Amino acid sequence: MRQFSFFIKYVIQQNYFVTVCFLAAATLRIIWISLYDVYPVSDCQFYFQSAIDLSIGNGYLRNGVLTDFWPVGYPVFLAIVFLVFEISIKIAQFSNVTLSLISLLVFYALCIRLFKSKSIARIAFFFLALFPDQIFYNALVFSESLSFFLLILGLYLYTHTSFSKTTCLLSSSIIFSFACYVKPQFILVPALCVFSEYLTQKHSVISLFRKGLLIYVIIIVCVLPWTIRNKKVTDKYTFISSNGGINLLIGNSPIATGTFIGNQGIIIAAKGSDIPPGQHALKYIRKNPLRFFLLWPKKFYYLYLDYKSEPLAWMSFSMLPETFTQNEFFAISKDLREKGLDSRLFFEHFKKNNQTNHYHLDKKASDQVKTNLANLILKSPSYKYKPPKEFNILSYFWIVARYFILTSFLLYVFSIFFKIDMRKKLLENQHSCIGILLILYFSLVYLVFFGETRFSFSIMPFIIMYSSVFLDRVLSGDTS
Repeated sequence: MRQFSFFIKYVIQQNYFVTVCFLAAATLRIIWISLYDVYPVSDCQFYFQSAIDLSIGNGYLRNGVLTDFWPVGYPVFLAIVFLVFEISIKIAQFSNVTLSLISLLVFYALCIRLFKSKSIARIAFFFLALFPDQIFYNALVFSESLSFFLLILGLYLYTHTSFSKTTCLLSSSIIFSFACYVKPQFILVPALCVFSEYLTQKHSVISLFRKGLLIYVIIIVCVLPWTIRNKKVTDKYTFISSNGGINLLIGNSPIATGTFIGNQGIIIAAKGSDIPPGQHALKYIRKNPLRFFLLWPKKFYYLYLDYKSEPLAWMSFSMLPETFTQNEFFAISKDLREKGLDSRLFFEHFKKNNQTNHYHLDKKASDQVKTNLANLILKSPSYKYKPPKEFNILSYFWIVARYFILTSFLLYVFSIFFKIDMRKKLLENQHSCIGILLILYFSLVYLVFFGETRFSFSIMPFIIMYSSVFLDRVLSGDTS
C-alpha cells in the first residue's frame, strides 16, 4: 500500500500531470458531445428557445409572452453565442465544453491559492477533470456550466491578492452580479466570502463591512435594470425571476416527495388556493413544521445520490428517435390527440417507408424542429425510451465516482472535528473555509426547496476540493 501511495504521489508531482489531465478532460468532453444527438427538452427547451428569441430580437418570452419566470442569464449568454456563430445545438454544447475547461483551470488556480499546496490542487484537478457530471452535462443545454464558471471565476477574483485589490473586488462583484442572473440564489455568495474572511480573523469587522457593502451596491446597480424591466412587464418588482414561489411549493406541499413532482403535481399542490404559490408553501410549512424537516433526508438523497435524475437519464429522454414501428407511431399520435396537443409537426416530419412499414424522421429537419418533436414525443406515455446500452455501465461509474468523493469528504469532515491540526489548517489561510460555507449554504437552499442531482453540479467541485485535502494526507501516509 505504501509503495502504491508513493507511486501515485510521484505521478502527481510530475510536470506533465496537469497538462495530461487537461488534455484528457478536453478530449472526453468533445468526444462525449460528438457521440450522441441530444435535443433540448423540458427546461433545456426553454433555455434554447429563449436564446433563439433573444438572438433574433423577439425579447425574453414564455409561450410567446414577455416573461420574468425563469432566470434570464443563460439564455442571454446563449443568444450572444448564437449571434457570434450560428443557432445550433452543437454550438451550445461546444460553449458548455469551453466553459467547463476554463472553469477547470480556474478551479486549479483557486485550489492552489486556498490550500497553498500543488499536491492538493492536482488531486482535485484530476478528479474534477474526470468527474462524470462535468463531462456528461456538456451535452445538455442547462445553465450548470455557466453558473459554475461564474461562481468559480468570481471566487478566484475575490481571493486574488497579486493584483490591485480594488480592481479584483470590482471585477468579482460584476461577475457575482452576472451569476445572480443565472441562479438568483448566488446572491449570498459574496456575503459568505466576507464571512470566511471574518472566520480567519484577517481583517477588522469594519473593513469587512465596507467591502461587503461595496459589493452589494455594485450588484444592486447591475441587477436593478432587469428589476425595472420586470416591473414594466408584470407590474411586479421581481428579483431576477419569479419561479421561486413555485419551486418552494414543489418541495413543500401535502404531495411533496423531496424532488420534482411534475407539472400535474404542481397543479394539484396549488389546487384550491387563491394566494401565490410561494405564500401557499410558507403557509404549509408553518402548519406542518415537522413534515418540513422530515422531508430533508429525502431532499438530501435526491440532491446528492439519486441516480434516476443524473445526466444520463436526462440524455436518454433528450434523444429523438429516428424510427418508429407502425404501432409506436399510431400510439404516440393517439396520446398527443388525447392530450389536445398539435401533432401536425409529428406527421409532417415522420414519413412512412412502405417497404418496412416503419416511420422515419426527416433528416433535413432543423434543430428547432427536432427539439419541438423531442418535446412532443416526451409527452407520450406510450413510447418507451431505449437508452444506449453503454449508459448502464456509465451509470455505475457515475454512482461509484459520486460515492467515493462524498465518502472522502465525510472523512475529511470527521478529521476536522477530531484533529486539532486539521482545524487549524482550515482557518490558517485566508478564504480556505469558503468552500465549506458554500457547500452548507447551497445544500440548505435545496433542503428548503427540493432536490435534484443536477442542482449539486456547482456544489460537487467544492466537495472534491476538500476530499482532495483528505486524500493528500492519506497518500502522504498520515492516516492517524
